[in-house]
Amino acid sequence: MARAADAPGLLALAMMSAERGDMAAAVQLLQQARSADPRHPEVLFRLGLALRSRGDEAAALGCFDELLQVAPGNPAALNARGLSLKALGRNDEALAAFDEAVARAPAFAEALNNRGVLLRALGRHEEALAAFEAAVRARPGASEIHNNLGWTLHLLGRGEEALAACRRALELRPGDPQVLSNVGATLAGLRRNEEAVAAYEKALAADPRAWQTWMNLGAALNELRRGDDALAAFARAEALAPGEPSIAINRGGTLLDIGRPEEALDDFRAAAGAGGAPDAKLEMNLGNAWREMQQPQQAMAHYERALALAPDDADVHFNAALALLADGDYERGWREFEWRFRASRLAHPNVELAAPRWRGEPLAGRTLLLHAEQGLGDTIMLCRYAQLAVQRGARVVLAVQKPLVELLRHSFDGVAHVVAVGGELPQADFWCPLMSAPLAFGTALGAVQGEPYLQADPARVVRWRAEVPQGRLNVGLAWSGNPAFAADRRRSIGLARLLPALPDGPRYWCLQKDVSPQDEQLLAADGRVARFSECGFADTAAQAMLMDVVVASDTSIPHLTAALGRPTWLLLAHSADWRWLVAREDSPWYAGARLLRQAAPGDWDSVLARVAAGLRERMAQA
Repeated sequence: MARAADAPGLLALAMMSAERGDMAAAVQLLQQARSADPRHPEVLFRLGLALRSRGDEAAALGCFDELLQVAPGNPAALNARGLSLKALGRNDEALAAFDEAVARAPAFAEALNNRGVLLRALGRHEEALAAFEAAVRARPGASEIHNNLGWTLHLLGRGEEALAACRRALELRPGDPQVLSNVGATLAGLRRNEEAVAAYEKALAADPRAWQTWMNLGAALNELRRGDDALAAFARAEALAPGEPSIAINRGGTLLDIGRPEEALDDFRAAAGAGGAPDAKLEMNLGNAWREMQQPQQAMAHYERALALAPDDADVHFNAALALLADGDYERGWREFEWRFRASRLAHPNVELAAPRWRGEPLAGRTLLLHAEQGLGDTIMLCRYAQLAVQRGARVVLAVQKPLVELLRHSFDGVAHVVAVGGELPQADFWCPLMSAPLAFGTALGAVQGEPYLQADPARVVRWRAEVPQGRLNVGLAWSGNPAFAADRRRSIGLARLLPALPDGPRYWCLQKDVSPQDEQLLAADGRVARFSECGFADTAAQAMLMDVVVASDTSIPHLTAALGRPTWLLLAHSADWRWLVAREDSPWYAGARLLRQAAPGDWDSVLARVAAGLRERMAQA
């Protein structure tokens, strides 16, 4: 029978076995050592660690508890006990163990780090941050702690500080794949996605089996509008972690962005069926897929479930607004649309005004500032409310994007000032974001006024008439919008697709604001599309007045031409924007607009066939 004096020798043999990787022998020797001396602190500690390495956390916890009976308050034992309790899901007890370890040894970096990891997992990010900051002070050369500090700062939205911490971790451990992956995630959070992709690729070169990194690479590639590459990255992640719900969710988001909502719905359903707890974001994603499939009522069922789980989630409220507005439920839709100011993926207006927000109060004799907040098309669509405010007796100041100032000064005689956003703004009694004007005016679907409300400068019309020949059908064209806008991939038809569908006979004119180098080459090779020497909005408005019809994808141009009253054929993706409602070929916002919708996602051929037929019909009538 082993004696207490045998314990040190057995411990030494166990350590040698562990160094050789023979943990079974190490455990057996340590158990013999414990039998020889049940109160030997080092034996109990090493046996607990060995049992943990074999996945037996319950037995390991027993060893650490025995050790604490022998050495009450031992910080290393408390820290080890905390890790076992955490692994067993007993988080409150684990946190108490880490707290006691730190209380007894305030500079115990490992315990501080473990405490931070647990607090972060519990969603207590500020407390986790304090723990990691203390751990860094205690052990400034530990890469793991800097990495944890960086990730926590990232979760708190402190991106630049997070990046600095992760890069310090990388200096201490160059090439570490986990640190590189966190650098990538931090860069992605800062919207520096090119750099994020480079960091993820370095991480994967070091550890090609890290499915989370493949997944995050896919998300960054999607942000760069590299949808096919993103799907390939998700496929690599799926091969390494089949059935992982987060991969399906991320892939579903990419499929939505590239206009494949049915496949996205399949992914979201698979994630929902994986057996996890009810999740508001997943319900929102299911709703988004239905909304993109032009099924707003189906979408609302999921948004309502999401809001039952997370009543104050701004992203869910905002997406619900898009579904309600698309369905024509303007009463609820405009109210929900106010959540856009807190939604995560929307650019918010940066307006600092002392005046109160206008929410429908009487305006007679008061000055109202209407302020643009989103895209040029949004401003053109909703600047009509300036005239409605004038009719209510207001003195109106309209603050819009600089390219629109000259055009709108010609259009609204009753508006006191049209000024550029970003400059000095006149004093006002009230102010209202333009996208909130429909709510403040109580706009119902049946009350929208679709008659023309913009006016081109007559002198410019005279100038451009000299360049536009009469006697032929003059057709204005616009085929793509801002490539930085997420939905542009599916909304823009692309010149390479448009040109072959256009019949000979009409005189075509480019009304496009910006033309890419590739499109410049296509225009030169085709030779049928004339260009104007000036393309500011005031000139484009005058040019549009000389067009018999305008054919355009969903950009600012059809808003302009339809607001001028010109016949406008709007080419819409299957997942059309909320303002065009569902399944309609007309628009309450623009009486002269004709909506040509894809019959199925990506089906531009049927749309272009209708364009060609319509142009031939117009030529026959001329």
